[in-house]
Formats: sequence, C-alpha cells, structure tokens
Amino acid sequence: MSFFASCDNDSNDIGTNIVGDDNFAVQGQSFSVKATPYNYGVVASNNLPTAALGTYVHPVFGKTTANYATEVVLATVNPTIDATLSPTVTEVTLSVPYFSTVLSSDATTAISTYELDSIYGNASAFLKLKVYRSRVYMSDPATPNFYTDQNTLFQNPSADDFLGGNDDFFFDKVYKEEETFDEDTNEYVKSKVSPRMILSLEPDKFKDILFSAAAQGQLLNNNVFKQYFRGLYFSIEERDPGQSVMGMLNFAAGKITVKYLEKKVAADALPTVKKTIVLNLTGNSVSLLNKTNAAVIPDEAKKLVLEGGQGKMAVIELFPNENLETLRAENMLINDATLTFHVDTPTMAGSENMSRRIYLYDLTNNTPIIDYSSDVTTNATNVKLNKSIYGGILQVVNNGTDTRYTIKLTNHVINILKDSDSSPSDNVKLGLVVTENINAVTTKTLKNAFTLPTGEKVETVPTMSVVHPFGTVLWGSGADVPEDKRLKFQIYYTKPN
Repeated sequence: MSFFASCDNDSNDIGTNIVGDDNFAVQGQSFSVKATPYNYGVVASNNLPTAALGTYVHPVFGKTTANYATEVVLATVNPTIDATLSPTVTEVTLSVPYFSTVLSSDATTAISTYELDSIYGNASAFLKLKVYRSRVYMSDPATPNFYTDQNTLFQNPSADDFLGGNDDFFFDKVYKEEETFDEDTNEYVKSKVSPRMILSLEPDKFKDILFSAAAQGQLLNNNVFKQYFRGLYFSIEERDPGQSVMGMLNFAAGKITVKYLEKKVAADALPTVKKTIVLNLTGNSVSLLNKTNAAVIPDEAKKLVLEGGQGKMAVIELFPNENLETLRAENMLINDATLTFHVDTPTMAGSENMSRRIYLYDLTNNTPIIDYSSDVTTNATNVKLNKSIYGGILQVVNNGTDTRYTIKLTNHVINILKDSDSSPSDNVKLGLVVTENINAVTTKTLKNAFTLPTGEKVETVPTMSVVHPFGTVLWGSGADVPEDKRLKFQIYYTKPN
C-alpha cells in the first residue's frame, strides 16, 4: 500500500513543466493536419544494405521484377598461379545467404531448423535464375549512383558471359553444407550453414577468367581486378506464369569459391595439389527493378498511396490551419500526440498484402524526428518491430473492422509548441514512407527531385523505402474522406483549471 501511495503522489515531468496537483484537467483534441501524396519515381539503388531477387505480383501495386548486379573482389589478392603446374579448375560454387531465423537445433546432429525472413509471394514457387559476368564498370568516380530503372544497362549480355543458372531455383529453407579449404591438410572441410542460394558455375569460364588474367597482372589488387572482371549480373524471371516469389538476400555475404588442382612439380603426370580462390560479392552493387500492371485505385485522390522501390510517399503538414503563436501562448502541457492512418482495406484486400511498417521523419532536414531517436525499445524475436512506442506498426483493431498505423510524435509536438521564449522548433514538413527495416535511417538520391508548393526541394528518400518490395494504401486528410477513416492528428494535453 505504501508503494502504491508513493506512486500516486509522484509528479510527472511532461515537456518542460510539472504536473502534480488537482488544478489541472486532461483534454483530448484533434488538430488540423494535411497529407499530400507524391510519386518520387526512379531512385538510386546502389549499395543497399539488402536487396531483393525474384518476381512478385501484388494485387494493387502490380508485378515487380527484381534483378541485381554487384562487383566481385578477391578475398586474397595476387594469388600465385603457376601455369607450368597445369592448374585445372574442378568446381565453382556461388553462395548467397538468405535472411533466416533458427527455430530449433539438434545438439547431436548439429542440424538446425530455419525459418526464412522477408520472402514475399508464393514461397514454393520456382524461378528461372541466370548469372552472367557483367561488363559494367561500377567503380568509376564519374558515376556515383546507379538507379532502379537501369536494368537495360546490364541485361542482354553475350553468350560468352553466361556463367551458370538454374531453371528450378526456389528459396529453400533447409540448411546447407559448405566446404572450406584447409591448407595444412590439403583437404576440404565441410560445415553446416544457414539456408542460402547455392549455384554451380561453369569451371571452364573461370579457368579462362582467372588463370590468363593472373599472368597479365589483372589479379594484382582489387582496383585492377574490378576494372578487369567488373562483376556479376543476376537475371530472374518466372518459371510458371502467375507463380511468383521474391526474397531479400544478403548479397554482401555472398562469395564464389573456385576449386582447382595443380601439379606438385611440372614433371608430375597429374595435378593433385588442391587449391582455392575465393571471390567476395562486395564492392559496388545495384538493385534493378521493373514494375508493370499496377491496379487502378478507386478514388485515389482521397488517399495516400505509399509504395516501396521505385515508389510513392506522402508529405505531412501539422497545424496548417492553426495559429502556432496562439497555441504556444496557452502553455499546454502535452501528454500525448499521435497521428493515426487508416488503411483502405477494400483496396488492399487483406493484411497479408500490406506493408507491416511505415516511417515518419523530418523531411525538411532528412533526419528522424525526436520520438524515433528517443525510443530505445527492442523486440528480441523480430528486430523489425523495434521502436514500438514510436510505432508505425500495422494494427487490426475494433474486432477486425479497422486496420491502422499509429505514430507517436509527442516530443516533436512539445518542441513545436514550446513557449516562444523557449526557442520552439520549426514546424517542419514530415515525410511518410513504407519501410523494410525501421532501424535504418539513411537516404538515397532521387533521379528526379520534386519541389513542394512551398518551394522546398525533395532530393532523397529513406533507403529502406527503396528496399521494400510493395506498399500500403491509406485514407487521406481531406474533408471528402469519411470522418471515421480520415487521417487524425490528436493531442492530449493538460491545462490549469
């Protein structure tokens, strides 16, 4: 009882004021908010933290085909390859991990059961995968960015550049076995690894690529090697019409393992000494997107269409119809401030096709708002659900009749409504996008910047919006939107009686 009594008597520090007696009344009020949709279009997609591969058909946003190109670098530069020892390539394997979570592990067999993260569409669908040697030099300082719409720059390589493929490729969630070379024993050692793409490439192609290049000094260092080899182009298409799947891959952890044999001495009859060259899929890269057949959205002018990739966003303005100086003079003690976005559920036709998270940020300065930065909550089982107080997480409420996203911006509003003598923050424009990962806040450059009516130029969008493969449709802020679906900006505050 003493504990509860002490809690009840504690004062709450809200904003820059103290609430601790009975001469205050908590009030809730909706304030004006304006939301405007924008199509930001083609965007730089080089060096993303993760990238998609596959095809995905969304009932609203249409079909997206995601290809990928990346530079390849030597894990160990200037390897010794002696042509007099008759080096012969025996096997070449490409390995790219998926993002996965361990569900269980068997201590006896050391075998783990996995669940794949970020697989969209029909997880059992097959794809046609082809890998080519890319002829595009991606380290030219004169070309700092590559964009989502540049697939034609990489596609249609010559037949000589084909390195390998699989017409029955699918995202297999079973663990894999990989071999690493032990120079001391001259043997390959097997180990169990998480699910990943494993693709056999053509040995003769890599014999020509590597061994002749070594004699010409092309493997001397990675600057030279990248200009010589350039990289890989991953081309994908559906195997069966209507059967589509897209997955996020950890390309930066990918590698090519080239196994070859050498003679101990030139006079030997056969090469028997085992050797390995490892090429890492690091360096510059680009996610290449092609979108077609988007649906017509009913009454789209009343709505906010948020779409990832080569996509769409919204610009949010708080208090467009209020006099901020008048509000500041009232010295409100802000308890809570939220934006609530209602999903256009008939258009989205089921939560399985909706983005799980949206991200609100300071568009004027390209930075997170203070409520994002101050939220340190984490989710042990799914890091994409971190910062749950800040929010933006898809919710289904009212017995399934309302699907919404709620974002808290309490501290942001407190800073705007500070007494003018306390240096209030500017009431900046806010950007709203879908996000693949709430934990990353970097940005990417738009190919074509756009200008707001106020003259502000928008030149970048959050990187994780570019990564995200689809989107969501929200009701807007206009007076013609049904009131129960309209975007709501609500503040709970305390004022002296």
